[in-house]
Amino acid sequence: ALLCNYEVFQLVRPDSPAHGATGGDAAAVPSATRREPAADFEDLRSVQYHLYHYFMAGQPCAVQTAEQVAAFMRESAAWAITKAERLQLLNARPKNMVELHTMIEECEERFTDEQRETMLRVILTTL
Repeated sequence: ALLCNYEVFQLVRPDSPAHGATGGDAAAVPSATRREPAADFEDLRSVQYHLYHYFMAGQPCAVQTAEQVAAFMRESAAWAITKAERLQLLNARPKNMVELHTMIEECEERFTDEQRETMLRVILTTL
């Protein structure tokens, strides 16, 4: 399964329940091989920190809501685009026709002017 940036952002937010999870039962690991949770998850916390700040530095997912993502998925379901193209549109939120063309392969050949304008309008109004 693919995750959109919004879903990843929800996992790495400092106030997310998943953010502080340690990922397992320490009691199930033999004491001779058990390490302190701080050592096991230092790299994970570093990745979460940097990813969170990357998203907060102007990525669309930082201001999107679950309702907006769901509305976009509903509206775009009828479009003849691949899952990867839909994910790219959701993550990058193109603001103009040039950006839309860079995210959909052979956009001009596959879609009419009216269809492309509708796509862009839906993206701008839902996301």
